[in-house]
Amino acid sequence: QANLREAVSIRLAILDDNVQGFISAADIDRRERYASIKLLLSDVTSVAAALGGAEEERLNGIVAALESLVAPLQGGERGERRQQLEAKLQAQLEALHKEVAGEGDAEAC
Repeated sequence: QANLREAVSIRLAILDDNVQGFISAADIDRRERYASIKLLLSDVTSVAAALGGAEEERLNGIVAALESLVAPLQGGERGERRQQLEAKLQAQLEALHKEVAGEGDAEAC
């Protein structure tokens, strides 16, 4: 039994090494950035809770929309779909910045 478990363990380690070869350093970096974005969005939700009322509700809605874009990106979305999601995320973040600065309306996102 112990020998069979060791054999399985070795094969799983080899398999893991081979799978890691399919994931580039850029992919890993991108996923780490998505995780950071998710964490920052969580922080925005916490701050929004302190604001309360309609402001909290509005910001939570915007954060939820942003999180819906980040989720598939964190899941490993690739190619043109990834580029589309990233562009949409960037556009919504820019609109949010403008709104916070009093220059626009993030609800248009």
